[in-house]
Amino acid sequence: MTEKKVHKCTVCGKPSTQTICDTCEAHIQAEAVGEKKKSEKGIKVGGDVLADKAAGHKTGG
Repeated sequence: MTEKKVHKCTVCGKPSTQTICDTCEAHIQAEAVGEKKKSEKGIKVGGDVLADKAAGHKTGG
């Protein structure tokens, strides 16, 4: 009988049979897709907009 070794997720620290738990893996993948879409469209969102405002640049809108 083969037992799965229990590790800790390297992201959240919760017990997992994998290096990264399923929940963290889903979050990381979703973040990567969002970043890819943002870079493909050239759209500034969130922190990018705030950084431009702080630098005195006008944003579209």
